[in-house]
Amino acid sequence: MKVLTDRAIAFDSIWVSGRRLKIAIENDMNSADIKSAKNEVVDLKAFDYIKSPDDNEIEKPDTFREPPVKLHGDALIRYYLGSSANYISIPTITVLPPIYGQ
Repeated sequence: MKVLTDRAIAFDSIWVSGRRLKIAIENDMNSADIKSAKNEVVDLKAFDYIKSPDDNEIEKPDTFREPPVKLHGDALIRYYLGSSANYISIPTITVLPPIYGQ
């Protein structure tokens, strides 16, 4: 995703296939916050697990929730600019075959 703002932006969740998944920036599973990345392209990773506060167990988040706004397309991403929640609608998702040996 290309970031078009110089304001701090935080990616939070994605709703896809009737599920809510957490999202994070690639290589940073603890946070999806970007302080200043105008015109940078970031890779977002969706996952359906979170680490517990003591990092010893994996907890399941509330994955089966309706999106907070009407879903128009295959997915909906929630992000924050400051304290304001915003949404990006993803019209279609193309499923690619798995790559083995990686």
